[in-house]
This record gives sequence, C-alpha cells and structure tokens, in this order.
Amino acid sequence: KKVAVIGSGPAGIAAAAILLEGGHKVTIFDRSRKFGGMIESVIPAERQGGALNEEIRAMFSDVPEDRLKLRLGEELNESFNLDNVIQLGFDAVFIGMGLPEALRVSDENVDGLYDALRFLELAKEGKVSVAGRKLAVVGGGNTAMDVATTAKKLGASDVYLIYRRSFAEMPAWSGERDRAMEENVHFLILTQQLGYESENGKLKAVRVCPTMLGASDESGRRRPIPVRESEYTLEMDIVVESVGQRSPEALEKIVPGVEIEGGLIKTRPGSFSTGREGVFAGGDLVGGAATVVEAVAGGMKAAKEIDGYLKGK
Repeated sequence: KKVAVIGSGPAGIAAAAILLEGGHKVTIFDRSRKFGGMIESVIPAERQGGALNEEIRAMFSDVPEDRLKLRLGEELNESFNLDNVIQLGFDAVFIGMGLPEALRVSDENVDGLYDALRFLELAKEGKVSVAGRKLAVVGGGNTAMDVATTAKKLGASDVYLIYRRSFAEMPAWSGERDRAMEENVHFLILTQQLGYESENGKLKAVRVCPTMLGASDESGRRRPIPVRESEYTLEMDIVVESVGQRSPEALEKIVPGVEIEGGLIKTRPGSFSTGREGVFAGGDLVGGAATVVEAVAGGMKAAKEIDGYLKGK
C-alpha cells in the first residue's frame, strides 16, 4: 500500500521505518529541505552527537527509490492540504509534523528580536552574528538553554536568561541548566520581561521587573506576580523569546476533516486514528510538546496501527 508521512521529524522517521518494514511504499513530505525535521534544523549539533544522520543511514540506505520518496520543501498549508495529499492516491496518511511555530511573548517587530526556533535555525546555518554582543533569552526550558549556550559558543559577550519563576520551578532538565551555567550564562530568575525599547527599528533594551510567587496555578507551579513598580531596563543587542511552540494557526484548513481540540489533533481513545478514514496522527501535534524519545515511540506505534489497518486486521 501507499502511505504519506507528513513531517520528517522523529515521529515521521520512526513511522516511515516501520511502514517500510511492513512492505508498504512511503512518501515523506516536509516543509524543510533537510531530512530530520527540527532535530536537523534547530537542535545544536553537539546535542545530536551525530546520532541522527547515523540512524537515518542505518534505516533507509538500503531502501529502493521506488519504495521511499522524499518530497522535501513541500509544506502542508491552505493551498496544499490533506485533501490534496489524499487525492494523490495514498491509502493512508500519518500526520507527524510536530509543533512548527514558536510562541511569542510580544508581537513587536524590531531588528534584534527573534523567536527561539528561528534563532537556532539561523545559528546552525551561520547566518546570525552575536560575537561581542549582549543577548538575553526569555524562558526557562531546554530550548532556552540551547539558545543561551549556542550564543556563548558564537562569542556573545554576555548572555542573560530571564525566567519569571524560581530556579526550582524551571522546566529545563537539570543537566541542561548545568550546561548553561558552565558556559557562564547569567540566570535572572524571578524576573519578568515586560517589553522592549528600540531606536529606528533596532532593539536597544529589554524592560523587566522582579516577580514574587503566589499560589499555584493550573500548571501546578506557583504563579509569578510582577512587581511593576520596580521595573528597570537592561541594555541588550539581541533578545530571543523561548516560551514554547504551537501548531499552525490554520490547522483546521490544513487538515480538513480531522478534529482539532485545543490546537492539537484529536485521535480516538487508545488509538492514533483520527475521525477521518485512513488518517492517523502522532507526536507533538497530538500530545503536545514532548521529548524526541516520546515522538519516536508514538511514530512507531502509529505505524503498526496503520499497517494493521491496511492489512485489514
């Protein structure tokens, strides 16, 4: 049978491998021209340890061209959506394109202000200059640590990590926090970003204030309360916002016929199948942002379910 896999990240790669083992023909679509999704385009090379390319070679090097086709640089959008993919004659579709868009703290558009995904992508391509400059990262997750350590490696004079809760509540793994501290990143905890100052469209400073922790919120962590009367500014050349990722804004139009709930694809209980016949989904676009390992596991399980569906089990 013919299966379309949307996304060449960990979920998509894992699904494709299992489907090929099952004897099916697979076509992988990805908006990036690089095979590997965000692992390849965003995660710093030292975090990968060369594993991605070695895994891809091990899984796909012996697969005949007529059984695995790559359609890289082809993004699912409102003009080329799920309907168009199915019309190409596929017997099943696996949607595993992850959360491709970065959340932003503000909607300001100034030179020197980046979202984390864009900054890391430009850094890997050697297209961002930070040497000798002051940079601040807004956020406290693993991606924020990647931004901070990448900036230090690229020669930033000072890197500040601005996080509105306490150090103990920081979501980054302890090993990632340690890595940032070893690179002499300055941690500004209990500090909230309020806005930016610019001149002639160019970033000049970030406005911040201290916070105090109140009662726990829906996340189970104590809610940060900004102390706005103590607002101050930090002169900064570059600020990178790293506060999470989200699905595409027009997701309903990109995957018509698939139920969306809370910005994520809804699958049947205990299954990877969606409400649309022959369409399955897994990875971050179903369960929210998670680890690469979880995405791989989801892609493998989904592929086994698709294989059973195609063989009439």
